[in-house]
Amino acid sequence: LVASETPAAPGTHPAAETPAASATHAAPGTLANTPIRFHAVRSGKLRRYFSWRNFSDPFLLLFGIVQSLAICLREKPDCVFSKGGFVSVPLVLAAWLCRIPVVCHESDLTPGLANRLAFLFCRRICLGFAETTIARRYQHKTRHTGTPLRRSLLNGNAARGLAAMGLDGNKPVLLVVGGSLGARAINRQLDQVLPELLETFDIVHVAGEGNVNDLKASQLDASKTNATQPDTSQPDSTRPDANKSNANQPNAHQPDATQPDTSQPDATRPDANKSNANQPNAHQPDAERGSDKRLPEPIDGYVQVAFLNEVYGDVLAAADLVVSRAGANAIYELLALGKPHLLIPLSRLASRGDQIENARLFQSLGMSRVIQEEALNDHDFVSTIMQTWQGREELTRHIQEFVPIDSIEKILSALEDMVQS
Repeated sequence: LVASETPAAPGTHPAAETPAASATHAAPGTLANTPIRFHAVRSGKLRRYFSWRNFSDPFLLLFGIVQSLAICLREKPDCVFSKGGFVSVPLVLAAWLCRIPVVCHESDLTPGLANRLAFLFCRRICLGFAETTIARRYQHKTRHTGTPLRRSLLNGNAARGLAAMGLDGNKPVLLVVGGSLGARAINRQLDQVLPELLETFDIVHVAGEGNVNDLKASQLDASKTNATQPDTSQPDSTRPDANKSNANQPNAHQPDATQPDTSQPDATRPDANKSNANQPNAHQPDAERGSDKRLPEPIDGYVQVAFLNEVYGDVLAAADLVVSRAGANAIYELLALGKPHLLIPLSRLASRGDQIENARLFQSLGMSRVIQEEALNDHDFVSTIMQTWQGREELTRHIQEFVPIDSIEKILSALEDMVQS
């Protein structure tokens, strides 16, 4: 039985019939094409700040424990695997009450509150990074397993990625991944500097669910006219002298706005015969699209999508430089695939600071470049991207020192040990 705050994307699950308990806000449609049975569990969020909901959430937690007990008694799992998040707490407690062994996985360098509570009731703690800080009383339970990587990432093909995004490969590809809830700050900043970055890169922009906008080519032309001069501190030699007129292909790679049901994977996949640049944005209200509902024009060299599923491994393989949030899983993927990258960690205003700590460590090891969200402005954003691009060879040398381990095998071994013990 797997406890996860949000189900992962299709194609990332083992080929076994496994029940999964998840938060009620997570869409079970993401599991539609997998053999995984989905159970929604209510749980109060564990906040470390004042909120009126702190008075009601303990009752939700108790309700979630009752739900989880029912799931454990019905499914009779041999083991529970917890990935953390507030939804994991009632299931871990229920499993402990039913004498079901629990294995926890901690991806970050410092455990979150939910996992720190779960550690009290688990028998094994799997660590994504050897540097993860764990209290001494739990160290006898720990095992460095790494973080599982999707097969689609390991088997990514750059040529397929370029074809999927409609890019010709004449320019280096900049992949900008805003994440989910933390995407908007990066999205807004990218919109402001898009004309300047398009002089050097083709850009694939993963904007996040509900964040796709209707940026038009005419708006881009206007911003080019009114834009300030680019930073002259970056020598021209840092920019590839490639053909700057990308192939005149429409953006065919945003999810079909007429197919919002994420349980249908084809709705999120590129359609070579349909240009989503000619489709209205289904993720924003009509008022935000404009009452006349005029359709956005394609922008050469710029592809914007809400998210990527099956093609993500191919697009990542095609990327020459990546801008990303500093979540532990994202960093692990970038390091394992040897991708030079710039990290923008979530600020402490929007998180517990785990991304800041993740980014700080790998910056100190020379494997990552970092810019803090509070420091985002047009000049610094562009100049830091260009400096990262200039220093990509040095970054790549340090990244090669990171050796990913066979984490799937190690985690499966930990689960088998618990079942057999």
